Amino acid sequence: MKREREPHLPSLVVGIGLILFGALLLLDALDVVDVSAGAVAPLLLAIAGAGLLATGVRERRRR
Repeated sequence: MKREREPHLPSLVVGIGLILFGALLLLDALDVVDVSAGAVAPLLLAIAGAGLLATGVRERRRR
């Protein structure tokens, strides 16, 4: 019997975060929203933190 693979949660969380970040930058380039440089660093840190949290969740499920 073949076992289904679970998606790699940290990659999924960081990937979705980067897609949303890229969409935000695109909207800024199109002058739909105004994103200041001060908003970029916390957003990137939030994406990295979400990835770390997802890694912890994945490791806990393995045990």
